[in-house]
Amino acid sequence: MHPAIHACDSVLANKTTLILRPHYNQGLELVTIRKGSTRWQVENRIYEVQAGDLFFTLPWEEHGGLTTREPGLEIDWIDIPLGKKVNQLRKPRSLNLPQNHWQNITKTLLTSTTRCVPSTPHITTALHRIIHWHNNPTQDSNTRIDLLLPLLLLDVAQAISQGRDHSKPAKDKSTLRVIKLLDQLQQDPAQPVSLTELAESCNLGRSRFADIVKHHTGDSPIQFINRLRIERACHLLETTNKSITQITFETGFESTQYFARTFRAFQHCTPTQFRQS
Repeated sequence: MHPAIHACDSVLANKTTLILRPHYNQGLELVTIRKGSTRWQVENRIYEVQAGDLFFTLPWEEHGGLTTREPGLEIDWIDIPLGKKVNQLRKPRSLNLPQNHWQNITKTLLTSTTRCVPSTPHITTALHRIIHWHNNPTQDSNTRIDLLLPLLLLDVAQAISQGRDHSKPAKDKSTLRVIKLLDQLQQDPAQPVSLTELAESCNLGRSRFADIVKHHTGDSPIQFINRLRIERACHLLETTNKSITQITFETGFESTQYFARTFRAFQHCTPTQFRQS
């Protein structure tokens, strides 16, 4: 593992739900969004983040999701320790960059008015490779990271300079209705619903409704609801002694067979195995 970064591939973590509580980092956090969309907050600003975006935060900026859990969201991220003080960035010793380039990068990062811009293929590829080398170290992994990290930072600075601000963008009324419905479903996913009923509640056809849900969550409507229900089931398995049958119906599933099949699809084990573990 490289001593100068922290890294994670959320897809390899095999989690049904990404948990993004408000937190601080000592470093520059770089995040690319693989799948889904969400709303994240940095200090007092809210950003609409979606697949294909690059999201970054500076050292000691408070950031996190507006909701504690983010079903269906898949991200890749690295955290590069660049400073111990607010509004100051310190170049790591291993970072092989001429001083003038480093100054341009720090100026771009510190003066940016946004924290979310469109990513590029170069950034996405570089981030994936760094994460892979970090999580699967070989004799020359650290050397590879040291060579690629300066290029990544240069590309990030360029993307920020050319990017657009994703802070509270305007949305059409149909999208806003769907987002409101998705928020309501997260509060009570066990209620029996059909795709037709959900679409009609937003004054949309089934296809248009499904397209908006897919864009904002990375899931089909049924996958999104099942993901929420399985999350609720996991909580009940961990914190109560309720039977599998009780949990099946309490989370909105019509049969224990369908519940078990869906549970395995998301958690890769049976409900009983999950409780025992």
